[in-house]
Amino acid sequence: MIRRLRALFRKEWTERKAVDVNGLILEVTTLLHGDMHHKGIGLQFSLAKNLPPVLGDAIQQVILNVVINAAEAIAGVSSGRAFATIETAEHHPGTVEITVRDGGPGVSEAELERIFEPFVTTKTTGLGMGLSISRSIVQAHGGRIWATRNDDRGLTMHIELPCEENGSPA
Repeated sequence: MIRRLRALFRKEWTERKAVDVNGLILEVTTLLHGDMHHKGIGLQFSLAKNLPPVLGDAIQQVILNVVINAAEAIAGVSSGRAFATIETAEHHPGTVEITVRDGGPGVSEAELERIFEPFVTTKTTGLGMGLSISRSIVQAHGGRIWATRNDDRGLTMHIELPCEENGSPA
């Protein structure tokens, strides 16, 4: 993982292979299950069937960062059982979208773009690098990542990635 991140920041492309986004999500959430259960946080899934694969080598790290952020946001405001929602879809042909919705405190409209800057965090123990690194990874894969405020509370993180048949990013 570290070797891949170093290569990413040096703009050295490692071998890209087709990956199943739903499979990556299930791998990541399986790894986090014990900690999330201990914190009283559940996950709800709405994973689209028959999604085309995406070309990726570090997408798993992005999913891990976003799901951990959602869990930490929820844990900070919830005293009972709380849930994060993870969805996948192909809203536009050739693009797979992953959304992770939390019920945490959210951020102001002005902070929506700043949370992707290095060393910007809304957590007392955060370094402010997770979303910055995630954006770099997603952009290096020809995709985009952004956040929207939920109507009630919390944030939804959106990750769009090009499908394998669209070719690798320039």
